[in-house]
Order: sequence, then C-alpha cells, then structure tokens
Amino acid sequence: MIAHILDTLVPRRGRRAVVLCDGPRPRPETLAACLGDRDLFIVTDGAGRPFEDLPRPPDVVIGDFDTLGNTPPDTATTRYIHDVGQNTTDSEKALNLVAHESCTDAVVLGAVGGLFDHSLSNAALPERFSWLLRVTLVSDDDVTVRVTADDDQVWSLPQHSVVSLTPTGTGARGVTFPGVRWPPEDEDLAGAGPSPTPTHVADSPVRPRMQSGS
Repeated sequence: MIAHILDTLVPRRGRRAVVLCDGPRPRPETLAACLGDRDLFIVTDGAGRPFEDLPRPPDVVIGDFDTLGNTPPDTATTRYIHDVGQNTTDSEKALNLVAHESCTDAVVLGAVGGLFDHSLSNAALPERFSWLLRVTLVSDDDVTVRVTADDDQVWSLPQHSVVSLTPTGTGARGVTFPGVRWPPEDEDLAGAGPSPTPTHVADSPVRPRMQSGS
C-alpha cells in the first residue's frame, strides 16, 4: 500500500534517496517498500542498528555519531561520514548529502514520533528543503507531502482514505480540495492557525488546489 501511495502522491521524477532517521523504526515491510525504488539509501547515526537486520545495507551512514560512537571503517557496501557540525541535525546532514548526490527526491522514514523537538524539527523538512529537494515523510500509518500553488496534483487514492491539509510556512490562500468530504472552498489557512480536520476521499481522484502558499 505504501508503495502505491508514494507512486500516487510523489511519482518518481529523478534520482531518489531513502533516508532512515533515528526515530521510531518503521515496520520492515514499510521500509522495504520504500527501498524498492531508491538510488541511494542513507541512515543517520545509529538509526537502523544492527544494519544487518535492514532489508539492505545502507549506502551511507552520516551524523555526528553521538549515538554510534567512533566512526567505523567503510565497508564494501557502506560509507561512514562523520559530520561534527552542531548547527544541523543528523536529518539535515542527510538531506544535504542527498542534494549533493544529485538526487531530486528524498523519502524520509523514522522522522516523526519519539522526542517532540525532533518530531517538530523533522516535520518542517519538506518546507525547509523545498528549494533543494522534494522531501516526503513516511511512517507506517501515513505519507506527508508538500503541495504548492504551482503544483497540478491529481491523486487517485482509495475510497475513504483519510486525508488532511496543514498550512506550512506563512500559510496558504484560496484553498480548495475537490474530491473529499467536507472540502474547503476558497479558504485561507494561516501558517500558525488551525487547519481543517481530517476528512475522507469521497470521489477519487482528489485535487488539492490553492492560490498561493503551501
């Protein structure tokens, strides 16, 4: 199901990286589904240990290694990058590397849940990195994507799928969402204000639209 949702919401458009962060670990089948369409697999610091239990070994392990400890030697399959910078999180270090490796998409797992400050920071990654990458957050239960006024999104989602819109940055103006139950109609959503409650797919495909914002 996750693979289908990803194909629907974020169809592949170039090199794709999968990043596993050190939050709640996704189920093996969720991670395996995401790794099936990847060009690069990155693990942050101690996430995913023991690496032998992952569906495939990571191509790169990156971070300040406050969890992993000393930098292990590179292996035939995995490169270790010790980045001691304290002005960026390990998730940000990974996404900067993704951009450096000429990937246009990053699917990020293990980013939300656990420590609240980590979740809050990681939830902002699709917006903060939008000038470099298309960042998609994936868990066992949901997929989070960034949508803007410039997008022409058409999502063929299963009937009764739960969907919701959350304003990011400075918010979004003129929001409509044809195809869902109780759709917003030309609504303005403030970046720090309330967002519509979750709704359901009533008539697939659904088409999120806005005049400005994200």
